[in-house]
Amino acid sequence: MKTNNGHILVGSDHQTSFPLVRVTFIDSETFDEWAAVDDLDEGPLPLITSVGYAVSDTDEFIIIAADLDAKNGTCARRIKIPQVAIRSMKTL
Repeated sequence: MKTNNGHILVGSDHQTSFPLVRVTFIDSETFDEWAAVDDLDEGPLPLITSVGYAVSDTDEFIIIAADLDAKNGTCARRIKIPQVAIRSMKTL
């Protein structure tokens, strides 16, 4: 991957610089209802698997995008995953 300060460059001449990856990571959960402290769900956190183009990969996080328009230097449907949450990552 071609990078600039830890971030992958986006642009028409870099369209092959975005590897397709499968990332499995521990996610967080949100609960919006009131609950008694004694009734809190203390079960395991969800294990999520996402697939996308690795458009940024730093020591702190990876950003994968589901959609990539390399000609115009844009991407969409991104997720930013902290490196500490990643359990596995494979280039596809």
